[in-house]
Amino acid sequence: MKLNNAKSLRAIASLLIAAGTGLLAIAGWLWWEAERAQGEAQSLIELSSKVAFSSETQPGTGELVGVLSIDRLKLEVPVREGVDGGILRRGAGHVPGTAFPGQEGNVAIAAHRDTHFRPLRNLRVGDQITIRNTAGEFVYVAESTIIVEPHETEVLAPTPKPTLTLITCYPFFYVGPAPQRFIVRALLARHRPPGEIYSSSPPAPLE
Repeated sequence: MKLNNAKSLRAIASLLIAAGTGLLAIAGWLWWEAERAQGEAQSLIELSSKVAFSSETQPGTGELVGVLSIDRLKLEVPVREGVDGGILRRGAGHVPGTAFPGQEGNVAIAAHRDTHFRPLRNLRVGDQITIRNTAGEFVYVAESTIIVEPHETEVLAPTPKPTLTLITCYPFFYVGPAPQRFIVRALLARHRPPGEIYSSSPPAPLE
């Protein structure tokens, strides 16, 4: 009987050790993920701080700017004002100081590579990128993708044509804070006012 009790106690102890090891591993992963997300978010905050504000009526931090979607990639994500860690955990962030959809210039939107913008790794030139908000529907067409260093802030500079710039960290599957940035550049192809979005007539084809 004592032998059986000893075996049972050893089995329970082994289970407790395994459970404790698993909990430590989960805690370690959560800490690492928080550090990684915070590091990448801080990099984006520093990037946005180098751009002068371009709109007097911009929404407040955390307020909804619109919803971004890429149908071919089955990507749809809310876009809020700002690029701090809390905003980027909930969706994509509009880089403060850049243009807003409907304005002339460069609309810059950032999100994490391992969550909301992970599908961008499969983006192709020619893909349509749509932003919907209270001003209507803005359809952009992807023109190019490039990889830049974090200090290369030229991607946020104003542009002569209505442009959309999507920013995420790169490489997509890098372990730890990613060292580079993946950039998508798209040009505005069509704007549909709110009244047309819900009409029965189909949108005009893109040229």
